[in-house]
Amino acid sequence: MTNFMPYQEQGIRQLRRRAMMQQVNEQNATKRVAVKPSTWEALSNLRKPGETFDELLVSLITTEQRQRLVHDLDVAAAGPSIPWSEAAKRLGL
Repeated sequence: MTNFMPYQEQGIRQLRRRAMMQQVNEQNATKRVAVKPSTWEALSNLRKPGETFDELLVSLITTEQRQRLVHDLDVAAAGPSIPWSEAAKRLGL
């Protein structure tokens, strides 16, 4: 059994190295998104000086998520309101 220890240790080291490389690759991962030239130009015009496309897209996503939340809250507020106890009764809770 002791003859196999160096091979086992080497295997464990390789697994650890692969796991580390995978983490590094995920942090530096890039994806390509095909867009029309007019879309690329519009996105480029939205960028602030020094801003990356990733930062711009994150900002656009965050803005859209906030707008959707505000819309959903407005819709909920505009609807008829009932007390929690009544809602629970209707839902059988």
